[in-house]
This record gives sequence, C-alpha cells and structure tokens, in this order.
Amino acid sequence: MAWVAPLTILIWIYAEREQVVTYPIQFIADVKGSDPTRVVTLLNSEGQPVFEGLQMSADFSGPHARLEELRDKLDSRNAAAPLQIPVPDGLPYGVQQIPATGVVNDSRVRSSGITVSNALPGSLKVMVDAVSWRDIPVQAPSRINTVTDAHFSPVRVRVTGPESLLREAEANHMLIAEASLDALNELKQTGPHENVPGVRVIMALHDRRVKVTPAEVTASFEVKPPVSYTFTTIQIYIMGQQPTLSRYALTKQPGLLPDVTVVGPQNQIDYLKEHPEFQPKAVLEITQDDVRTLGVPLTKPLRFLDLPDGVTVQGEQRTLTFELVDRKDSPDLPGT
Repeated sequence: MAWVAPLTILIWIYAEREQVVTYPIQFIADVKGSDPTRVVTLLNSEGQPVFEGLQMSADFSGPHARLEELRDKLDSRNAAAPLQIPVPDGLPYGVQQIPATGVVNDSRVRSSGITVSNALPGSLKVMVDAVSWRDIPVQAPSRINTVTDAHFSPVRVRVTGPESLLREAEANHMLIAEASLDALNELKQTGPHENVPGVRVIMALHDRRVKVTPAEVTASFEVKPPVSYTFTTIQIYIMGQQPTLSRYALTKQPGLLPDVTVVGPQNQIDYLKEHPEFQPKAVLEITQDDVRTLGVPLTKPLRFLDLPDGVTVQGEQRTLTFELVDRKDSPDLPGT
C-alpha cells in the first residue's frame, strides 16, 4: 500500500491545476482592423494616438494552470505582444467606441479556452480613417547650405497614411519629403556628385502610420566650397551670473576683437556682409572659479554667438586676458 500516498498527492496536484478559478490579470491591449482600405488607431482618454498599446485589466476564468500560463504570456516584462482587439468592419469614419470584450478573440486567449469578463476600461476609443496617399517631390534639406543643383530619381515619392493626417500635414506645410544628404560622405567633398544611390527619404511629418515609397532615392548634386570673410572688429560681451557680475568687474573693458575671419556657405557669408546688424558676438564668460583669483591676470577662450548655420570662426582659438576686482574696492570702475 506504499503507493497509495504518492498517488493521492498526484491526484490532488492534478485537481488543483485543473480547478476553475477567476482572478484579474493586467495586460497591454491594441486594436487591429481587417480592412486594408482603412486605418484604425487606438486613442487614449484625451483622444491622442497610442502606438504602444493601452494598459487594461480583466477577470480571466479557467483552469488554474492555464491561467498561470496565460498570465506569463501577457506579462509585459516578458516582452509580450499586446492583446489584439479586432475592430469591426464597416464602422463610420471618425472617432468610435468599441467594446473591450474583444480581447477574447486574441489567439492566446481563444486557444486556451479561458473566458474574460469585467474588462477595464469597458470600451476603447479608436479613430477610423481612410487610407490615402499623396505624390510629393523630393527636395534637399534646407539646413544644408553647401548643396546646389540637387536632382533626385525618382523625382517624387508616394506618401501613404490616414487621410485626415495627410490633410492636416498639408495645411500645416508639413508634407515635405527630404533626401538625407547630410548623412553622405560625398557632402564632405566639393564638386559635382552624380547618381549617388541609396539616399534615404525623411518626412517632416513623423508618424508611424505614414509610409514612404520608395524609401530611398538616387541623388545628383554639387557641393560648393566654403568662402571666408574677415570682420575688421567684433564686439566683446561679458556674460555670467547676475550676482557675480554685480559684485565683480574687469579692471579694463574688453572693447573690440580685431580681425575675425569666418568661413561658411556662400549664401550665409553674403548675408553677413549685407546685414552688419547681425554681426556675430564674441563672449567672455565669467564664473565663480574666476573670482577666486582676484587681482591676478587670467586668460580664457572666447565663445562666438549668433553665427549662421554652417558658419564657423577660422583660425586658432581666440582668447582674452583680463583681471577681476571687487567693485567695493574699486569705486572708480564703470558701473560701480
């Protein structure tokens, strides 16, 4: 009779595993439409698109062992895919509500023979929209000032996505396709470049529902060499925390920095020449570390502000030697 006790234990374990129980399980849910002519997007309570799924909970009923297995499959810590809630075909366009009980149709739930009740939230908000497209020209990025005579093949790409999203992007001038020329090594080489393949197309409209076809184009363009221009003088400004500048001062005002040469794209250099009011600024920054050496000459690098895109200061790092004093010890200094 020695086998009776182990057999009893096995029967008890089996019965415990097959016992029907109900308990809540948290999971991530998403929606899925079957109509290829429509885009269905899950929305949060504020009506904003949700692309990573929505946190939900529900009561799951079934054999204890199967519930434990299902809970492991749905645990987000295990990189579980969201439960897919099907969206019925034929829903009108616009914002709609669908019942959350559709989680039972997910294959992981359906195949386990488990029932679901008391889903929270009880319904989900979705946006139903028509799949639409636009053919738009590919252009060189406006931030790149050294590229001229850019041509792309194909000339246009097809942008596909929800109609309402494309329409809004058009109204906001965001339906723009740019060739990512700034990622090319050819951009570092002046002169013409013909038929450069595999140039990725980037949309100004960033939305995962938007697809671009083709995703890459062939580019031909010319990189113009940078030009230089020398300012006779540039004003030097003092910057720092207000309490520091209120208490300490330079023994001599820095004045003007002579012979500053900048280099950059032709159009930006021309702009600087034609608009002297937008002249770059040289900045000396005073910090708390500087005031620890009052009365001792210091030499620090200058920073240059208000330089147009693609324009840099040419030559060695410009510096300024100065001396700080406490204003209360030097009442004759300007601003004291």
